[in-house]
Amino acid sequence: MMVSSDRVEDRIWDRKSAVLDHIDRLRHAEAGLKYILLCFYITITLIILPFLGIGVEILIGLYILIAAAVVGLTYLVNNARDVRILVLLLAAAAVVERLTLISGKTDLRIAGLVITLVLGGVLTLFCVFAVVLARHPIRAHIIWAAISVYLLFGVLFAIAFEILGTISTSSVVFMTNQSQAITTSDYIYFSYSTLFTLSYGDFIPLGSLARSLALLEVLLGLFFMGIIIAKLVGFTGLPGYNDTSGDNMGNTPQNNGNISGMNDRLERMEQILSDIQSDRGKK
Repeated sequence: MMVSSDRVEDRIWDRKSAVLDHIDRLRHAEAGLKYILLCFYITITLIILPFLGIGVEILIGLYILIAAAVVGLTYLVNNARDVRILVLLLAAAAVVERLTLISGKTDLRIAGLVITLVLGGVLTLFCVFAVVLARHPIRAHIIWAAISVYLLFGVLFAIAFEILGTISTSSVVFMTNQSQAITTSDYIYFSYSTLFTLSYGDFIPLGSLARSLALLEVLLGLFFMGIIIAKLVGFTGLPGYNDTSGDNMGNTPQNNGNISGMNDRLERMEQILSDIQSDRGKK
């Protein structure tokens, strides 16, 4: 009878461990989803759309629609308020930047770009210090947050180069035709080519400030990829890596139902274990 009770107890503990592992996997998947949405928004609106040659008015409308769609999707994820705020602020900055382009006024254009740069810088710093560099177990959402930061670096430097180009048209020029006007998509292309250290030489930074920015972007890109990413990977071997503190669970009806059912199963298992222990105490 004792052997049989031990076997029942072992089976219950095995079932309990399996349920807890399944809950843990759900938690990790849901925690990573919000930063996947952030990467999606940055890639679509700040990198792809400017190269499609769309009119400014249509582009502003697309910024608003895509931001609304992404924000709506974040409501399917629990504790996604931070990413929701990031997307809204990025959308507001992008719309302001486009509106200043329509105005045609240089001073207003520079002011809009500076506001966009400040907002983007604050959001990037938040992602770096609150998520990427925070000392906690490395999960999927940390990796996706690091990718978002890397993408934001390219956007921030593109805005900085455009500010210089708006002040002085000779800051960044074409190699073949230095008098040709540089557009927003050109600055984005030049920025990411510099960040990825893949410059083809078709754009040239002129002046000490533009060259300093280009050098800073190269160093920052190398620093982030070579040190920050290595640090993230190195954290996976730290004690407590398997700790689940800090992870967020999804708040979708399906997940809530799954987790509720798992909790019921855990309670029944604990009750059976308690009954077995009580019977042993009586004997």
